[in-house]
Amino acid sequence: MTADLAPPRGADPSRMLGALNRLEGRVDALNLTENQGARVRACSLAACALVMRHSRLEPVLQVVCRGRNRLVLQGELLGAAALGVCDLLVLRGDPPGLGDHPDALDFLDLDVPDILRAARRMEEEGRLISGESLDSRPRFFLGAAVDPDPEREEELKRMKAKAEAGAGFFQTQPVLDLERFTRWMEAARECLGSARLLAGVLVLGNARVARKLAGALPGMRAAAGIAERLEGAADPRREAVRLAAETVESLRGVPGVSGVHLMGGGDTGLLVSTLEALGRQGGGGE
Repeated sequence: MTADLAPPRGADPSRMLGALNRLEGRVDALNLTENQGARVRACSLAACALVMRHSRLEPVLQVVCRGRNRLVLQGELLGAAALGVCDLLVLRGDPPGLGDHPDALDFLDLDVPDILRAARRMEEEGRLISGESLDSRPRFFLGAAVDPDPEREEELKRMKAKAEAGAGFFQTQPVLDLERFTRWMEAARECLGSARLLAGVLVLGNARVARKLAGALPGMRAAAGIAERLEGAADPRREAVRLAAETVESLRGVPGVSGVHLMGGGDTGLLVSTLEALGRQGGGGE
C-alpha cells in the first residue's frame, strides 16, 4: 500500500510534516510528487529528504524527464543515492500547458526508458551515459507509470520497453472501470516480466476537481464517472472513501496486482479515512 503526497507550494514544510504523522504506519511507502499537474511546488528530492528526517516512512522519488537534460537528470539520480533515497518512479511529466507556467520550455532529452537504462548502468557498471566512470555505484529500485487502457496497444509496448529497460515496479493511472482494467491486465501480465504492479486508486471527494482532471490530465478521462457519483451523494467525502475502498477490495482478486497506490488529490484526510476503512489504523498518531 503506497500513497501520494505533494511537497509544499512554498518554503514552509509544516503542513506536509503533519501529513507524515497521519500516514505513518498506514502506508508502506510514500510517493512525493514532482510539480504534479505542471504546477510549481518544492521538488520531490527535497521532500524525500524531509520524509526521511522526520518519519520512518519510505520515500519514493519522482524523476521527471520533461524540461531537463541528461546532465541534470543523472545528477539528480546521484543526489538521491547520496541521500539514501533508493526508490525511484520515473515519469515523462505533465505538459507545461496544463499548469501555471504554460510558456515553459517543453523538451525531452531523455525519455523514461533512457533514464531507466542510465540508472541501471550506474548501478551495474558504475558508469554514466557518456561512459565516464563513477567514484562509487548507487543502489536503486526503479519504477515507471502506465495507463491501464485496453484500447491503447501502444501503451503496452511502452510498458514492455520500460520493463526491459530496468523497471522493477509499475504504478498505474487510477483504475476507474474494473472490467476494463481486468481485461487490460490479461495482456499486461505478459509485459511485466519480473516487475510488480501497483494499481492506482483515486480518492477524490470533490466532483468539480474530478471533472477538471477528466478534461485535462492524461490517463484521467474516466474521472467523469467519479464526479457523477459524488454529485449524487448526500455526503460526497464519505462516498469518495466508500468508492475507493470498494475499488481496493475488488483489485485484491485481480491476478498480477501486487498492491495499490492511493491518490488523494492533496487531501490527506481522505487518504487517512480510506486507509482506516481498509483496516490500516497506523501508529503515527493524529
